[in-house]
Amino acid sequence: MMIGDGLNDIPCLQEAAIGVSINAKSELNINAADVVVLDDNLYKILALIRMLKKGNLFININLFWAFGYNIIIMPIVAGVFYKWDFWVSPIWSSIAMSLSSIIVVSISHLLSFFTFDESLKTEVKSNPSIDMSMSNSSGIAMKN
Repeated sequence: MMIGDGLNDIPCLQEAAIGVSINAKSELNINAADVVVLDDNLYKILALIRMLKKGNLFININLFWAFGYNIIIMPIVAGVFYKWDFWVSPIWSSIAMSLSSIIVVSISHLLSFFTFDESLKTEVKSNPSIDMSMSNSSGIAMKN
């Protein structure tokens, strides 16, 4: 993740996995960055990092659900247990797969309830594991 605020940061913003531009005033900065913070509130970067972590959590939950669901349902639908007289009709298997997709989309939709939390300002000031002296040039606190 590269965080920049000037024209000299554009090459790094383009090469970074995630480029964040703070208070971008030029069209070049806006085009180079993946995320643009429109004001100079640096606590929004902490909210962005939290959102990225939550997004990663939801991706892992969806992968676990989809793999687990398909490991259980696919052999039944494919007829592996047919010789023991255990099978599912194609209509019910298509309903089951549609239900799986609906559940994955519903879990992903929960991420839309994430909002910027103003309490991040007090959390950073009161958290002893964050050393403000270890901040980089853009003023982002780094954890020890």
